[in-house]
Amino acid sequence: MQLTINQKERKIWMGAGLKKFTGDLDLKKYSMYLIQDKLMEPAIPDGGICLIDKNDRTFYEGGIYVCRIKTDWSDELVIRRIFIKDSKNLVLRCDNQKFGNDTDYIFPAAEKEYVIIARVAKILQDT
Repeated sequence: MQLTINQKERKIWMGAGLKKFTGDLDLKKYSMYLIQDKLMEPAIPDGGICLIDKNDRTFYEGGIYVCRIKTDWSDELVIRRIFIKDSKNLVLRCDNQKFGNDTDYIFPAAEKEYVIIARVAKILQDT
């Protein structure tokens, strides 16, 4: 679920202490994405919020991205780490080891069954 915030809401959030999570980041550059599952735990907790940068789709192996996955049975947005399996395949993998490899998506790198929508720039957590 993507959250969008307008100027008024941004001021309210900042007044409510969001700044302690975001530091000096320019929030106009990012969208917020609410995590609603445990697939990326422990890096991103269920209910966690990610700041995503739609203008940055640069691939970094092991980076966390919002991807659109098109398969025979679904068309969905997922947040996964992306790895190069070999020179011909990419793996989109969740962090939570409780799920094993059952949630992996493996795609030939040249095919367009997946699209990188945005890079996860920051995970908002109370530290």
